[in-house]
Amino acid sequence: MLPAAQINYMTAGNRVPHLHTHVTSRYRDDPATGTPLPDEQNVEMPEAQWREDAAALSALLAQVTDGHEARRR
Repeated sequence: MLPAAQINYMTAGNRVPHLHTHVTSRYRDDPATGTPLPDEQNVEMPEAQWREDAAALSALLAQVTDGHEARRR
């Protein structure tokens, strides 16, 4: 994974109690680095790709959680 130049995020809660967050990496070759995310039509990502990305994010979050739990003991 390449290091991002910055990370944009937006978090919202709706009527149903939950947390909904968009996390978007912005890279140096991004045509709009340093500006808000463009409000354009979404690009469909292949299911295999978003499943792979979700699994990788889940693994990273598990590492952070495991490390946090170990420090609490």
